[in-house]
Amino acid sequence: MQFKSSMPGAMMTTLQRDILCTVAYFDIFDHPLRLSEIHQYLPLQGVTLDALEAACSVEPLRSRLSKIEDHYFLESKSEKLVSDRRIKERRARWMWKAAIVMSHIIRRIPFVRAVFVSGELSKGVASKHSDIDFFIVTAENRVWICRTAFAVFKKIFLFNRKKFFCYNLIASERHLQIRDRNIYTAVEVVTVKPLFNENLYERFIRANSWTVQYFPNSKNSLRPSSRAIPVPFLAEKILSAVVASDAFDALDRWLLEKWRSIWKERYQELAPGELEHRFQCRRNISTAYVGDFLHNVMEKYRHRLDHYGIVHANQFVA
Repeated sequence: MQFKSSMPGAMMTTLQRDILCTVAYFDIFDHPLRLSEIHQYLPLQGVTLDALEAACSVEPLRSRLSKIEDHYFLESKSEKLVSDRRIKERRARWMWKAAIVMSHIIRRIPFVRAVFVSGELSKGVASKHSDIDFFIVTAENRVWICRTAFAVFKKIFLFNRKKFFCYNLIASERHLQIRDRNIYTAVEVVTVKPLFNENLYERFIRANSWTVQYFPNSKNSLRPSSRAIPVPFLAEKILSAVVASDAFDALDRWLLEKWRSIWKERYQELAPGELEHRFQCRRNISTAYVGDFLHNVMEKYRHRLDHYGIVHANQFVA
């Protein structure tokens, strides 16, 4: 990663600036980092934990960071961040159990091929009002059948609440590469956790090997999974036996257009380009982000870097 800096960032070594950028990014989420986590998200290879600790303990970086026990955070923030993180970690443990239960339900819906956890829970924490975010992979050309099934299930059995079932991203098994490439999406990719189908999880990581440009120390240890490839559940076998594949293809296309119309009607205030960015409606991918979360995160990140006199390389803040 290349930097152009003005004072005071210019006085820092490259390693110190990278550490500060890493801590500053997670500061957006009030998430203090352990030294091992700074290493995981550092854009430099070949740096030891001892070297990281030494860089944090000398000026000018020492004055920019605070340390409580084994957690580092920006000096402008309260020490309460560390105790808050421990509370979030305890809450995440029981929410993870709920996610496992939900995954057993989701995986039995016809045409579901994999279930991953993303969002806050995938980082091992859960805020008081956080949802369980799922990234769900479907069979090819079945994204919109699945999205509709999820919506019906949530409305009937969860009373339309998303606390334990938030599915902002659905993709088919041949379309696993994330198109947007920036620090936010890179973090989300490398922190995804598989709950069902490790084989597809490994394919997902390989399809997004571009994340190594951001986090070379977060390389996943990929090896052939020892688990057998999951077979469809009984409900899908029955449906596939009595309904022709062409009929399912036609239904999926019709549902795609139906969802596109629903979102266009529901979010009339959004310009067409913004609507397509937040609510992607393509044959093998569906996203649904009510707020422009990515834009807000990147703006906050730029603000923090500017505050410390660091101009980040364009590809990392685009």
